[in-house]
Amino acid sequence: MGNLPWGKIASITKRVASVALVGVQASEVLAPKFGTPTGTDKRESVLELVEQELTDASASAGVNLAQNPQAMAAFGRFVDVYVDLHNVLAHEAQVAPTRERTGG
Repeated sequence: MGNLPWGKIASITKRVASVALVGVQASEVLAPKFGTPTGTDKRESVLELVEQELTDASASAGVNLAQNPQAMAAFGRFVDVYVDLHNVLAHEAQVAPTRERTGG
């Protein structure tokens, strides 16, 4: 990706990150409809979406991003960090009263 302009790199990153975030949200909403998929199952389904988006982005980038193990690993870590953050915030929302809940 050394020959790609920074604007193109930023655009591809934003595009794929958006797909990953929506994929995580969708996997949580849809999971109960498919039994009890594990976190690993949900992660793999999100990474399949990421891979497809990288494949689509490859056409405009002129390189095969979906077959780049570093790109897939980086987005895998991105998904993991997002899920970790989501879990922390969800836990805090359940255990810590907010001003709105306490009337303050």
